[in-house]
Amino acid sequence: LANDPENETARVVVREKAKSMIGAFHRASSYLRNQILAIDDEVVDAVQDVNRILNNIAELNGQIQTLEAQGGPANELRDERDRFIDELSQYLDTRVIEEKNGTVRILVGTSVLVQGTRASEITGTKEGTGDLAVTVLYDPSGRKLTSENGKLAGLLKMRDEILPSYLDRLDNVAATIVKEVNLRHRLGYTMDGDEAGDFFEASGTTAGSISLSPAVESDVRAIATSTDGTSGDNGIALSIAKLRSDLVMDDGTQSITAYYAALVSQVGVDTADAKDAEANQEVVTQTLEQQKQSVQGVSLDEEMAELVKFQHAYAASAQVINVVDEMTKVVLSLVR
Repeated sequence: LANDPENETARVVVREKAKSMIGAFHRASSYLRNQILAIDDEVVDAVQDVNRILNNIAELNGQIQTLEAQGGPANELRDERDRFIDELSQYLDTRVIEEKNGTVRILVGTSVLVQGTRASEITGTKEGTGDLAVTVLYDPSGRKLTSENGKLAGLLKMRDEILPSYLDRLDNVAATIVKEVNLRHRLGYTMDGDEAGDFFEASGTTAGSISLSPAVESDVRAIATSTDGTSGDNGIALSIAKLRSDLVMDDGTQSITAYYAALVSQVGVDTADAKDAEANQEVVTQTLEQQKQSVQGVSLDEEMAELVKFQHAYAASAQVINVVDEMTKVVLSLVR
C-alpha cells in the first residue's frame, strides 16, 4: 500500500491481512481462556478422586487395625492400602506416618487428611461468576490445601500462573497494536481526502476483543495513507509499517516484534523444561519402582512414603507439554 497508496486492491489486501491477524489473536485468546476453564473442571474431578482415595485408606486402616489386633496377618490389606497411597501421591505432596496400631496418618503440609479411620474431605469450590476459579479447601473453615507437587499442584500452576502469563502478554501486544496504529492513522487522511479516524476499534484492547473500526470494516477508502491529503502521499502508511521496529513496548524498551519473539521464546523454554522434567522423572520413577517392589508388603514408614511422593513429583508435566505445544502453534500463526 505504501508503494501505491491509490490502489484499492492493495487496500483490500491490507484490510484482509489485518482481519487475519485479528482472527489469530481471537483464537489464541479463546484457546487460553478455554484451557483455564477446562482446568477448573479437572481440579473438581481430581478433588473427587482424592476424597475417594482418602476414604478407602481410612477404611483399610480400620480393617488392618482390627485384624492385626486379633493376631491375624493383614499383608493383602496393607498392599491394597499402599496402592491407594501411591495413587494419592500422584495428586498431592503427601507425607505418610505409620502408627503403632498399624494405621497410617496422611498429611499434606500441616493438614492431616487421614488419621485412623477418619478421613477429612477436601472441597473444590467455584467462586464468582463468568470466568470461575476453583479453590481447594481442607476444611469448612476455609483453609486452603497447600501442595507443592503432584497433579493438583500442576493443574493450579497452569491455571493461575502459566496460562494467564501467556494471555497477559498477548493482550499487551494487542493493546499496543491498537493504540499505536490508531495514533498514527488518525494523523492521516482517507482516500477521499477526509481526516481519518481509528483503524482499529478503540475499545478492543485485548487479544480477545481486538477488531477493525466500523469505518475501515465497511470501506477500504477509509484507510489513511497520506499525511496531508495529497494524492499519492504515503507518509502514514510508512509510519504504520515502521511500527514493527519502533520501541513501543515495555515503556519504550522493546519493539512489538522483539516483545512477541520473547513470548514465543518463553513458550519454547516452558516446553523444553517440561519435556526435560518428564524425561528425567521417567528414570527416577523406574528406579523408585524397583526399590518399592523390593520392600513390597513391608510396613510403610516415612522413608518409603517419601519415595512414593517423589516418584510423582512431576505428574503434571505431560499436561504442561500438551498445552504449550498447542499454544506454540497458535502463537506462531500471528506472525505469518
